[in-house]
Amino acid sequence: MRIERSGKPKICVPIMAKTLSQLELAIETINSHEGIDFVEWRVDYYQEAIPQALALYQTTLTKPLIFTFRTEEEGGEAAITMEAYTDLLRMAYHHAAVDYIDVELNRPVDHKAIVKAAHQYQTQVIVSYHNFNHTPIQADLLDVFRRQAATKADVLKLAVMPHHKSDVLSLMDSVLKIKAELNMPIIAMAMGRLGAISRVSGQWFGSSVTFATLKDQSAPGQLSVDVAIDLINHLSEVDPS
Repeated sequence: MRIERSGKPKICVPIMAKTLSQLELAIETINSHEGIDFVEWRVDYYQEAIPQALALYQTTLTKPLIFTFRTEEEGGEAAITMEAYTDLLRMAYHHAAVDYIDVELNRPVDHKAIVKAAHQYQTQVIVSYHNFNHTPIQADLLDVFRRQAATKADVLKLAVMPHHKSDVLSLMDSVLKIKAELNMPIIAMAMGRLGAISRVSGQWFGSSVTFATLKDQSAPGQLSVDVAIDLINHLSEVDPS
């Protein structure tokens, strides 16, 4: 399964396990839930050997895997040098268990080179931007999307923190505008309780994936999987497209 440009938002569940045994339990639970489409492994939470975890994913996970090390600068759980960050990405796109890698736009890495190398191993690339402080003005949001697209990544991801209802509307309108300009999948959300509507209405404004949880949230405002599925399905019944 690939992340598509349009249609009902797919459901992605984050795994934030710290140990291999916790990871095993999480995979078992996720495999048994038919409503989950993708899994994001938050590697910044993990405290044991990564190669063994990747081997476990390869042999047991039945959903496509997104490999994400979220840095501290963008809300992650662990510090990392840029050399180690690049090495982790290289390990991930070489591994058959990984379908997507997440690369942060603001990391000082050669994004185009990473995308080109990942594609040689049939691994897709999500280039991401997170702002936990506020929602930039629309001109800046559009600039972020254009900078992301310039990396030649396969999917653009943007998450921002709203402080007013107008921030949520600005985000959604920005995605509508950029979708008319860029023919590629976009994942976009306003975080926190105020932004919940953006997590379930992607088919209205153009976000292809929503992040939902079976247990722990990886970002503020994530809904449970069952609630997200129910709301997305209800909204799809009145989708004007």
